[in-house]
Amino acid sequence: MSRTPIGVDIAKAKFDAAAYLNGKYKTKGFANTPAGITAFQAWLAAFTEPHVCLEATSIYGEALSERLADAGVQVSVVNPARIAAFAKTELARTKTDKGDAKLIARFCALHTPELWQPQPRSIRELRALVRRLENLLEMHQMEDNRLQTADLAVHDSLRTMMTALQVQIDLVRAQIVQHIDNDPDLRGRRDLLDTIPGVGKAAIPVLLSVLAGPGRCESAKQCAAFAGLTPSEGSRASTAARRACRRPETRCYARPCTCLQWWRGATTQSSGPSASGSRHGA
Repeated sequence: MSRTPIGVDIAKAKFDAAAYLNGKYKTKGFANTPAGITAFQAWLAAFTEPHVCLEATSIYGEALSERLADAGVQVSVVNPARIAAFAKTELARTKTDKGDAKLIARFCALHTPELWQPQPRSIRELRALVRRLENLLEMHQMEDNRLQTADLAVHDSLRTMMTALQVQIDLVRAQIVQHIDNDPDLRGRRDLLDTIPGVGKAAIPVLLSVLAGPGRCESAKQCAAFAGLTPSEGSRASTAARRACRRPETRCYARPCTCLQWWRGATTQSSGPSASGSRHGA
């Protein structure tokens, strides 16, 4: 085989890599930092046509994936459910970082997953701004919640912090609007989304940041599934249950579709997350 499958088990602080060569492995660990990614790229130079495969795990693998793709390295970012299912077919019992990297390398060698296409720089920047805005809104809400029950002695401190956060919220919102206005493609997509009833001003930047890139969704059905709005049906003996898919992108949950009002009405008996952490549909 001309290409070299490289499995990567990614985590917040580090990642383990395993190269699969003729049934044998070469493994090494790296820090999940710019310097660690540079060291990983140097390590890859020893292999013929490396094909790096990793799971889509939160945001931990974004920097690595983008650096490799920008450098022309073949990269595949796969659904963790596929790796978990593959592990079951092998009756895997050991669960270690190095073992997972080897498992992903075998998966890459056997299935040759499709290559991952990085988002354009404009969408990466919009995504960063949207995430920052959400973080600021969460912090502002936390301070507001504390204000409701805090002692009078700390009210001034809380209000000062809320005022500072509000200034930053307004600033980032203005940056988001300016960023979209300055990009012809994003501006056109925003104007198109703005014509859809039920899609508000706050939701549009979120949708653009996660769905506007090339290759993200090929159909409306894929977009609905990506947003966590497509229910999966399961039947067991005479009992049938429908349960909503776990959301892969928390910022996009329940916002992209105009059927939101129907969905809320159908879930009045379960208006919030259940004990298991998922939402249940009708």
